[in-house]
Parts: sequence; structure tokens; C-alpha cells
Amino acid sequence: MTTHTHTKTPLVSKEMVVPFILLVLCFAAWGAAANMTDPLVKVFSKIFTMSSVQSALVQFSYYGAYFCLAIPAAYINKRFSYKTGVLTGLGMAAMGAFMFYPASQAMTYGFF
Repeated sequence: MTTHTHTKTPLVSKEMVVPFILLVLCFAAWGAAANMTDPLVKVFSKIFTMSSVQSALVQFSYYGAYFCLAIPAAYINKRFSYKTGVLTGLGMAAMGAFMFYPASQAMTYGFF
């Protein structure tokens, strides 16, 4: 009878734990941002007295960006690296988030 000793291979190596956690947190943050579009559109509809077409355009713009940016993102990943792609995505998300401040000061639908 043979005895099999299985050594457990870790899911993530010790030197990659911190980058792995940071990447997981990035995806969680992107998921949270995507999940906030529905409640934000309802609030925007009331504040800006938006029509249902305008409300739909806000959501279409958010999700349409995934469609429009898929090819450029794939090019960035292929040309440079996935790290550059992730950092570019984070940078663009941060720019979009910072653009909410001037839009909130203007209080007009067009900015959003």
C-alpha cells in the first residue's frame, strides 16, 4: 500500500499576498461603483427632474463605456501589460469620480 503525501500548494504565494489583496479590493470597488448607478439615477431623476429617457441615458452612458473601451483596453493590455491596463482603468475611474465635484456644483443634468 502506498502512502500519498499531498503538499498543499498555496492559492497565492507569500510574496504576492499584498498585490492580490489590492487587486481584489479594486474589483470590489469597481463592483460597488457599478452597483451605485441605479440608486444614483433615481436620485438624479428627482433632483434634476429628468425624464425617463434622460435617466436611461445616464445608465446607458455608464454601461456603454464598457462596450466602447473594450477594444482600447485590450490594446493597452497587449501593447504594454495588464498592470498598465489596470492602472489606466483606475486612473480613468478616479478622474470620473473627481469630475462629480464640479458637476455637483453646477447642478445641471448635462454635466452628469
